[in-house]
Amino acid sequence: MPDAIRSDFQPMSFDPDASVAESELPMSQAPASPCTPAPTCSSPKDEIVDAGPDLSSTLNTDWAGGGWDTPAMAPKAAPSETTFSDAKHSEFPTSNGFPIYRQGDSEWADQKIGTGAKSKNLHQVGCAMSSAAMAMSKLTGTTITPATIDAFMKANGGMNGNKIADWKKFGQLATPPVDVNRTKRSPTDMLADLRAGKPVVFGVNYTGGTDTHHWLLATGIAPDGGIMANDPATGNVITFELNKATGKFECASEVKKGVTHDYVMTGDAAVFTSKAKAS
Repeated sequence: MPDAIRSDFQPMSFDPDASVAESELPMSQAPASPCTPAPTCSSPKDEIVDAGPDLSSTLNTDWAGGGWDTPAMAPKAAPSETTFSDAKHSEFPTSNGFPIYRQGDSEWADQKIGTGAKSKNLHQVGCAMSSAAMAMSKLTGTTITPATIDAFMKANGGMNGNKIADWKKFGQLATPPVDVNRTKRSPTDMLADLRAGKPVVFGVNYTGGTDTHHWLLATGIAPDGGIMANDPATGNVITFELNKATGKFECASEVKKGVTHDYVMTGDAAVFTSKAKAS
């Protein structure tokens, strides 16, 4: 039986933890086309702003309200899968049984993250929060949106200013709690986690460095042995392939200004394990 959501939680509003300074990707309001269920992120639709030290000045300007010509379509759940919905969404798109949440969704885009006086919003820095919400929704079989999980974290000591103080708090939204282990993960580790039914929120760099700039959710293993991931920056399902030269999962991503960078796995990760399934 899936974990249940705590009935005593009253919703009220992430950012990577204090060791990571995240520059967030901008959002499109249009999810991926269903014509290619797991496109590689070299698609020209997967545009990101050319990364600098701080992207906050570019957010909510060029990308506010979307701007892509992709129709607002995405794969729906198969009949045997759990469906996810709320008052504003009759059904969220899914991939591998996980809902796909976009941090720039108008339902929660402007919700402030954390407890700091200069807190940014989910649209700007909500990639980790959105990824955690997708993982928790799948493992509990209920709809847990980025807004809901962010509010829970703020109300229950999960945040330190605008940073995540305790990743385990994510799992305490469910009864019994989901175990969340903030750790380092190699490609071999991630493949083992996914085979065991454990979703992994993982960090990537897209400027050629080693710091984590963005978080995604690994949901399964692609037919070619790569990683399938939900990208909360775009709402796309993308695939990562192993670069044998570097030993890291990578995925090419088209930059808005016409320069191609790669999403490169940094090793930062959080593994989500359902205690109900384990028992």
